Amino acid sequence: ITTQDQGSKCVTIPRSLDSRLQVGTKKGLPHVIYCRLWRYPDLGSHHELKSVEHCHFAFHLRREQVCVNPYHYNKVDTPSLPPVMVPKAQTSIIPTTLPEVASLDKLNRCLTNLTNTNLITPPTSGYVTDDSNGNASPQSQTMTDLSSASPAL
Repeated sequence: ITTQDQGSKCVTIPRSLDSRLQVGTKKGLPHVIYCRLWRYPDLGSHHELKSVEHCHFAFHLRREQVCVNPYHYNKVDTPSLPPVMVPKAQTSIIPTTLPEVASLDKLNRCLTNLTNTNLITPPTSGYVTDDSNGNASPQSQTMTDLSSASPAL
């Protein structure tokens, strides 16, 4: 680049696989690195850059070559975020008392009542087991006999 002119030609480098350029131990976007080095030392990120219309290899075009001509990118002001408006809560919406919480005694009595009414019953053994000699237990034989019976229609 011989002049500081936006009308100058593109200066390109090959785009890497991850689109970044490594300088020393740091990686960054190539057009940002060149713009920071030659034109905008206080540049924060690529969001602050916009390419000129006639740049054929601007970074956002995702071509195999990337233009790193710092005069093909203009710094744009990043708009500050608008203030977040939070409505004030009305006093009638906020509860003034906490709801009643059941005590542990009430919960224990409820569980005891459930187990006493046989709603919760321990499961009966339905597993087929063998004794130590490899013989089927009488209960497993019953299970086998029941499973071989044809269902009634």
